[in-house]
Amino acid sequence: MSELVVLFEDNEHESLLRQLLRRVYGLTPPKVRYRRCVDCVGVERALIEEIPFLRSKNFQTSRGLLVVIDADDFGVDGRKHRLDRILSEQGFAGRQNGERVAYVVPRLEAENWYVHFCCPSRRPVSEEQDFKRDPDWRRLATDLGAAARELARAWPQVLEHEPPSVRDARGELRRVTGKH
Repeated sequence: MSELVVLFEDNEHESLLRQLLRRVYGLTPPKVRYRRCVDCVGVERALIEEIPFLRSKNFQTSRGLLVVIDADDFGVDGRKHRLDRILSEQGFAGRQNGERVAYVVPRLEAENWYVHFCCPSRRPVSEEQDFKRDPDWRRLATDLGAAARELARAWPQVLEHEPPSVRDARGELRRVTGKH
């Protein structure tokens, strides 16, 4: 793969992605191009902009697209279906089998993943809980880079009581990295 374009919402996503892609999957710039989109609407707009390039004849085999977006109220599958529906509404086919497009969707928000991986005594975390005001999350957020490194170190170990959205993300990441 010559380039992986990564669309994401915010600082929490960016720190997680930079550490995870570098430490676990060995992917760094210039092979990875990060694109901050501010929020879920920005991610959806960027997806519409990037899909034609990914699918153009010149780029099909050498480019991948990783979309990271919180599920919010949609749920993981609901958010994925929404992304495909948005593509369809813009005249593009939804994501195809074998296409190097991955939808990584934390169930509610990325903060849940940080607490899950960085605070072993809290496992398994509830994917329904909003962790933004949680004391463990607030502590982790004071040094997001360190928390993201800790998450990336813990990621390769598949845990028995792993949140379903983490299991799903592992499969999605295989679509663009080819690695477990």
